[in-house]
Amino acid sequence: DNPYTGTFDGAGHTLTGLTIDQSEANYIGLFGVIGEGGTVKKLKLTGVTIKGRTWVGAIAGINSGIIENCSAAGEIIGSNGSVGGIAGDNYGTIIGCSAASSVTGFESIGGITGFQFNGTTTGCSAAGKITGSYYYVGGIVGYQIDGTTADCHSSAKVTGGNDVGGVIGQIETENKKAVLIACSSTGDVSVRYSRVGG
Repeated sequence: DNPYTGTFDGAGHTLTGLTIDQSEANYIGLFGVIGEGGTVKKLKLTGVTIKGRTWVGAIAGINSGIIENCSAAGEIIGSNGSVGGIAGDNYGTIIGCSAASSVTGFESIGGITGFQFNGTTTGCSAAGKITGSYYYVGGIVGYQIDGTTADCHSSAKVTGGNDVGGVIGQIETENKKAVLIACSSTGDVSVRYSRVGG
């Protein structure tokens, strides 16, 4: 109800050991929700341990603004869905970010963002281990509807139940154009049931 709409400039500083244990709560991250007009940039997170239910990410549970030149490393766990190494959901812009984390959840799980609706993820990279127990698991984005994912690379190990991809687990369009361009994956990708791609 009160998203962050200011500008947080980390100026290249590192925040170490951020721990959030809210397994039954939603909107979990350093920022619960970054709203339209909000910006978080030039911040490094290391040694994070973040646990939530739905919309869980190191930088933000939900991003509708801009996350730029940030990085995160550690463990991110969602007991439900929309879990990402940087943001749980992305409706805005994530640019030049990297994550090297163990990211775990039920569905819509991604190395950078779990679910992206008409948002943009560009110039990002992911490493570590991305694990979803059900649908839509990707090295960069778990589930994308419309929007753009471009110039991204994943070296993460990606495992899920259905719809698992080295870059995106599932991508589709509703009203606009869904774009996946100039991306690559070099990590192991495996599926327990059906639909898997590098």
